[in-house]
This record gives sequence, structure tokens and C-alpha cells, in this order.
Amino acid sequence: MVKNKFIVYLSLPEMQLFWIILVPLLVLIGINFYFLSYQWGIISLIIGILVLVIVFFVSIKAAKTRLNLISERNQTKSIITSFTDAVVAYEEDFKITAFNRAAEELFNIKQEEVLGKIASPDWAKSSRTQVLTQILFPSLAPSVAWRTDGDTYPRVADFSFLEPRLELTVTTVRILNPTGKILGFFKIIHDRTREEELLGAKSEFLTVAAHQIRTPLSAIKWTFESVVNGDFGPVTDSQKEALQNGLAATEKVLKMANDLLDTSNIESGKFGYEFVQTDLLGLISKMIDGYLPTVQRHNIKIYLEPPVDGLEPLKLDPLRIKIVFQNLIENAIRYNVENGEVAIRLVKKPPYLEVTIQDTGIGIPKEELSKLFVKFFRASNVVKYETEGTGLGLYITKNIVEAHGGKIWVESVENRGTTFHFTLPLDEKFIPQRMRISA
Repeated sequence: MVKNKFIVYLSLPEMQLFWIILVPLLVLIGINFYFLSYQWGIISLIIGILVLVIVFFVSIKAAKTRLNLISERNQTKSIITSFTDAVVAYEEDFKITAFNRAAEELFNIKQEEVLGKIASPDWAKSSRTQVLTQILFPSLAPSVAWRTDGDTYPRVADFSFLEPRLELTVTTVRILNPTGKILGFFKIIHDRTREEELLGAKSEFLTVAAHQIRTPLSAIKWTFESVVNGDFGPVTDSQKEALQNGLAATEKVLKMANDLLDTSNIESGKFGYEFVQTDLLGLISKMIDGYLPTVQRHNIKIYLEPPVDGLEPLKLDPLRIKIVFQNLIENAIRYNVENGEVAIRLVKKPPYLEVTIQDTGIGIPKEELSKLFVKFFRASNVVKYETEGTGLGLYITKNIVEAHGGKIWVESVENRGTTFHFTLPLDEKFIPQRMRISA
């Protein structure tokens, strides 16, 4: 194996200099031995051998480097070819250097049609190369949603096309040489059209199911409330207790249906927002008043600490932000301890308002904190504490906060309490562009 590799080295173009020098040098040494003294012949032989050795090792090193580059190039080509996602490689001037089989199938274009050619925006005029051109030049695409910010690499974006119907996630990787010079780019294109169709079908099913469940549940809830309130005549204490249990169970199922519907709408992009100037302090105060009977029943103290210099109205969706506070406050009450506390603090940290909801409850295991905002996840100690629940509340909460241009995070120590933090922009220009549809 080593012998064969050595023979390959000797046959490479980098060894030509060695072979060119070898013959004349041997002739020159022979001439020196013939015309000069034996001593000068030996000296010329030694010098000749040194020159040959130097040239040989320089040439063999260059040949080895060339062979390694060829090997790496073939490996890269093999990897690109076997990629299940489409891969398009191109130089800085948009000369296409790689176009794998998956790219051929996705764009319905053969390699030989594009390899070695320089792509230009004019390609978008042809229906055959339109989608490929819009991927290479995102400003031409009908719909692009960037997942990464600025010019940082790798850059990730979601592309949507109506004709043909395509949903693509494109990752752009920049290739640099050791000195930092740009050699070219790779675009890895993942076709998620089928995934989006399945997700849409699932969301549609959840929407229909939640609507169908919610309508009769609302009627059942109204019936329970009417009977408990004596609208249909007096009821005994034992009957009232049974009816109240039924009402509580109905409200839980109704909340589950609402959570499923909200989750479905979030995933399908139908979770609408209506941003208006809102008195956030007033909204929170009214909510706290509504929770007073519950916290008094559990001997829990709840209080609000507003910013020291007050708070001007904020541009937000009050109905959606109310869901955020409901989920966080109800969790803080439900998983608290007897004689515990729930503190809601608002602090201005321009350009954001930071909201903190802190409790003295059972806390969350440290190893589970990273999963807290994942759909259907419920902490192990919470499941033991209360078996019922969808695990959707915090998922919905996170989506609402991020739709407002904020972030949410959590700190917790098991058996010591949990603190949720989230931010809301004080200036509406920090609300994501796609959300700035105001009433």
C-alpha cells in the first residue's frame, strides 16, 4: 500500500522538476569526474546529491499536499453527493461549483445545466431556474423569514413559494481560507414542504376538535353556574358541593380545549394579535383582585411592586398579555406552599420593561429547567403534586412574549421557589415588524 502510494507521488506533476534536474545533474557529475581531478569529482557528486535530495523532498512534499487536496476534494464531493438535502456550492462571483443529486431533484435541473456557470438575477426570468435564483439571491424571493440576525454565518432562513408550492429552510455557510479570504459559499436546502403539510393537517384537526369540544363545554359550564347560583331554584349544600365539583372539572376541560386551540393557532400562524396602548398596571391590578379569594383560601400573600417612577401605557395586545399573566400567576399560586407569597415586580430597563413573578413554592428540578417551555412538558415534581394539566401553558406564554418582541426565562431552586422573568418593549419599534398591526 505504501509502495503504491509512493509510486503515485512520483507520477504527479509536482515531481517533474526532480526528473528534469536529475538527468542533466548526473551528466554534469560525470563530466566533472572525466575532466576534473578525482577530488573535485567527489565534491561535485556530494553537491549534486544534496541538490537532488533537496529538490526531491520539496517535490515529494508538494506531491503529497496535492494528493491530500485531491483526496479531501473527492471526500467532500462524495459527502455532498450523498447528502439527502439539496446542496449548492458557489464562488464569490456566484459561479456554481457543486450541485448534488438532491438539488437536481428539488429544482428539476441537471448538474450540467448549471455547473461552472455564473448565476445572475436574470436567471429568475426563466421558470426553470426561478426558484434556484431566488434561493441564491434572497431579495428576489417572494417570502423570506430570517432565523439568524445580521451577516453572521451560518445564516438560516425559511423560504416560502406558492408556484410551485415549496417550504424550504436554507442554511448558508461561508468558506474561508486560513488568511480569512472568502473562497465561496455552501447553501444547504432542506425541503420541509411535506412536514408543513402534515403540521397543517394536525393543526386543522386540533382546531376543529377544540372548537367542537369547546361549544358544548361552554353550555355545560353555564348550566352548572346557573344551578349553583340558584337560578333554577334552591339547592342543598351537598348538591351545591357536587355541582361546584362538576363546574371545576368543566372549567379544567374547557381550559384544556382553549390551550389546544391556542397551540394550534400558534403553529399555523393564526394566533392573531391586536396591539393597542394599554395600561399594564391597571390590567395586572384587576387580575390580582380576581385572584384574592383563591389566595386567601390558601393563606398566600400576593402583591405588586410597580416601577418607582410609574409606568406609561405600553403598545401590546391586552388579551394575549393577560394569558401570560394568568399562566404565570396561576402556576405561582397552584404550586406554592401554605402561607407562601407571590410577588409581581416591574422594573424599567430601557428599552425594555422587565416583569418578574416570584413564588415561594415547590420549585423545579435544575435538570428540567431547559425543557420548561417545550410543548406538553410538565416537571416531575409538579406531576406528583398535581396530576392534571396539559403542559401547554408555558409554551403559549413563551410564544406570546416573543411575539411582543420580548424574552422569557426562569430561575428556580427545588423546594425553595421559582422566579419567572420576561421582558416587554417600552418602545413599539422593538415589536417584530410582522406583528405591528395595530387597532
